[in-house]
Amino acid sequence: MNNEEIQRARQVSIHQLLGLQDNGRRQKIKCVFHKDRNPSLVIYPGGGGYCCFSCGKSGGDSIAFCKDLGLTFREAISQLKDF
Repeated sequence: MNNEEIQRARQVSIHQLLGLQDNGRRQKIKCVFHKDRNPSLVIYPGGGGYCCFSCGKSGGDSIAFCKDLGLTFREAISQLKDF
């Protein structure tokens, strides 16, 4: 793992990971971190991060998102670098 791979991984947006279009507005969806009946996970536009107002998981980039899903830092980089 090198700096170039880390930078490529950071360029993957959370929108891309979730198959959403970045429409320039925040989007509220059902949380992927817990069983959710109502949308509580907010995805901010322009790679601005995410925050679940039910379980409290939050972060600023796709690496943090993958780590919140249970991946290690190395696993997250490995998954994201060629996304």
